[in-house]
Amino acid sequence: GRDDMERAWIEVMQRCADLLPFFADSRLDVSATQVARQLGVRRAQGLERLLRMRGLPPFRLLRNWIYIVQLAQRHERGESVARWAMRRGEYPTPYYRMAIHETGQLWSVVAARGSAWCMAEAMLRWTPYL
Repeated sequence: GRDDMERAWIEVMQRCADLLPFFADSRLDVSATQVARQLGVRRAQGLERLLRMRGLPPFRLLRNWIYIVQLAQRHERGESVARWAMRRGEYPTPYYRMAIHETGQLWSVVAARGSAWCMAEAMLRWTPYL
């Protein structure tokens, strides 16, 4: 149930703990190459190999679903994606597009389903790699 899913989510977050600071700001321009360099891995392929060895999904799949959960949590705290993005001097459209691409749903649907649904969906999509 929900407790098992939350435990699984926490376990994945622990396995990628050294990546989480890169994801803290939910910036879509955070690339596998940048993160690889910061972690002392030569190229994006090296990072993907490192993720595989840890039983984690590919970088972009991991990053995007973490972002979707973060956006849903912001929404639950009463902050819209649009307001949040504009405050950062960004347009919200790329975030909506990323959410639609990953979930197959409009952001309004994803937001209404909430962060627990987002975590469960992330775990479903990550399962082949875990």
